[in-house]
Amino acid sequence: MVAFVFGAGASLHAGYPLTAHLGNHLHDWARQNDAFMWRGYLEELFEQYGGLADLERILTELYERPVGSRAAAFSKMHCGNSIGGLKVAIPEFFHGVHGNPIRGRDLYRELARSKIRDGDAILTFNYDLACERALKTEGAWEIGDGYGFSLGVGITPPSKTKILKLHGSANWLGILFDGNMGFSQASNVYGPRPCLFGERDFTYLGYSRDVRDPLCKGISRTGADPALILPTLHKNFFHQTTFGREWEPFWNYIWEQAQQSLGSAEKIVIIGYSMPNADERARELLLKHSNPNAEILVFSGSRTGAICEDFRKIGFQTVNSFGDGYFEDYLRGVDLSALG
Repeated sequence: MVAFVFGAGASLHAGYPLTAHLGNHLHDWARQNDAFMWRGYLEELFEQYGGLADLERILTELYERPVGSRAAAFSKMHCGNSIGGLKVAIPEFFHGVHGNPIRGRDLYRELARSKIRDGDAILTFNYDLACERALKTEGAWEIGDGYGFSLGVGITPPSKTKILKLHGSANWLGILFDGNMGFSQASNVYGPRPCLFGERDFTYLGYSRDVRDPLCKGISRTGADPALILPTLHKNFFHQTTFGREWEPFWNYIWEQAQQSLGSAEKIVIIGYSMPNADERARELLLKHSNPNAEILVFSGSRTGAICEDFRKIGFQTVNSFGDGYFEDYLRGVDLSALG
């Protein structure tokens, strides 16, 4: 089987920005949407930091409030609200992007038609839904169990492939207290897994009104928290709540499936992912838990050479690239066997 690893560069063709550009895209989007209730927090951060270009540093400061940082001047609650504003803005911004026609080629759809085979796995660090939409259109993926967790027996046919979203997804939400207002007897805030909530996302993925997550049955409006691991220097794969660290088993379960996929893969194809040092868990996953006999193919632009060298240093024998290759180069079917 083949394990594909996608970063933000894989979704550029669909109109989604690289992580380095996400902050300013969010700010521009919020300015154009006066009704967005969290706009004030984004405007404040923009003014305090002179822009949102370095979103990773800004978020890290908001979470950790180190002495001497701009975030240290805010209260812990205010920082939490700012994080909440960014967390809500990302899915809303992404929804606005996927409401527009895809510009140029749909590379994910070409991938589904020419490269994806039954049993393959896609490990992605992207929040957007462009990949699963394309695979669903081509009959290669289903939402019922295609994210690595089941919505329930018979919701959809079994998925032929898995899309494991290691940093969460724009359509995953933590529904607060199961949507109930009377939560005095609750034992947790979010439940065992994120819910897939909202007609617009099911419609975008090509499903009828009959297909919904049973955990959201009968809930039309509720408090919720987007299930996203934000781009910070130190990522926590849990939600700290009054009931403790929630969703830690869920994130571990998704990452364990990714580890199994990489460990059994005959070929690992990395597209548009830079493997930054800040992604410590991801680097460990790829470098320490991939099948040592797998062929590694890298198409990550200017980061391609460095990533290939990372794999070669720890003993991978078959590591190939096509210069500073991109998604399109992989789809062209370039023969990399002689390149080394």
